[in-house]
Amino acid sequence: HRDLHSFPTRRSSDLPPLVLHGTCGVSMADISRSVKAGMTKINFGEGLRMNYIRYFNEFSKTLNHEHHVWRIARAAKDRLKEDIKEIIRAVGSEGRAAAIK
Repeated sequence: HRDLHSFPTRRSSDLPPLVLHGTCGVSMADISRSVKAGMTKINFGEGLRMNYIRYFNEFSKTLNHEHHVWRIARAAKDRLKEDIKEIIRAVGSEGRAAAIK
């Protein structure tokens, strides 16, 4: 159960940071709200791994890979990049890489 309405009351600096473990099934809108409410760490690994496998399986059936697994892996990786871009936008980090150089 995710109670996003309680997050704003947790912004005090004397409280431990909030961490969201497991984001499968959590909408990007809820991710955005969590970050805005003070969530300091979000784990996206499980969903990304699941999507990579799904994309790999999809491309193994639909891509003209000529029995080269690297072509399937490359297509799956490229598709996963779009998911990662969506996450970057959802957490409000789009265009901020230059600021940390």
